[in-house]
Amino acid sequence: PLRSSPPAPPTGTPTPPAAAAETARSRLETAVNRPKLRVAIGPFQELEAARGLMDKKGWPPVGPLITEQVTTGLVQTGRVTVVERAQLDRVIGNLQTEKESDTARFFDQKTTADIGKFVGAQAVLVGSLTQFEPDVAGGDAGLEVGWLGGMKYHQDRAVVGVEIRLVDQETGKVLAAANGESEVRTDEAGLSLGYQDVKLGSGAWSRTPLGTATRRAGEAALAALTAKLVTIPWEAGVLNAKAPDKVFIDAGAELGVKPGDRFVVVHRGDAITGPDGAVMGYDETPGGAVEVVSVQPKMAIGKLVEGELPKTGDRVRLPAEDATP
Repeated sequence: PLRSSPPAPPTGTPTPPAAAAETARSRLETAVNRPKLRVAIGPFQELEAARGLMDKKGWPPVGPLITEQVTTGLVQTGRVTVVERAQLDRVIGNLQTEKESDTARFFDQKTTADIGKFVGAQAVLVGSLTQFEPDVAGGDAGLEVGWLGGMKYHQDRAVVGVEIRLVDQETGKVLAAANGESEVRTDEAGLSLGYQDVKLGSGAWSRTPLGTATRRAGEAALAALTAKLVTIPWEAGVLNAKAPDKVFIDAGAELGVKPGDRFVVVHRGDAITGPDGAVMGYDETPGGAVEVVSVQPKMAIGKLVEGELPKTGDRVRLPAEDATP
């Protein structure tokens, strides 16, 4: 049978602490044992209001810091494998044109789908900075209020907010989204209140209220997104099906596929597009199941155990787990 999480308690029945802990452990084990999602790391949208401050301080964008933090955390979950950044940069370069060079373009459905398609990812991770509110306490802070323009700021704390999303590479549909926000007071122990000569991303930056809030907001968003990974159906493509015992799948050991894994087969028909030409989904019909008998690094070979023989372009899928405790 397909792998699944333990049945949930009956509706309305309180879950004892021990049972809840066991369910959480079981879900974690299930998540780790599932094949990994192939994720491409897309651009991070900066907060327009913060550009003046960043320019005055000579600070680079905050996005790469948070992107690296979230990417590292996702890989450490064991549920995700990340497309190499250099490969993604080449794809973005190919998609970009002189008239469409702004970052916002990479957040539309069509371009996100193009990025994922070209690098062979199931999903693309994108994010945005939603709050970036510095503290200005102290005459030596190195932040002049006149630099802040229309930015919101505080005398006694720094506030940072982050949103991250995993977007389906084919349809642009948001598979999972998470927000993280952190408020760090200037009187918190161990913090440095000065921003004078502080370089963004440095050790000195990490000890400032704004740097600490940035890191904690990223951690909060990552934790929320990680909890939702198990709710995303895993899938891969059928490369070829020469015979019932020769079904070739485009995912192998590198993605955690193992002999004995069973996947449902979905026959994929025509793409269903919206008025703007973006793919909304596909005309799909159930097609039985395959069981993996052997794996190679990038490919698996399965046998048909139910239904009719799939064809090239069909999908094999492992349904999502229930996210409720």
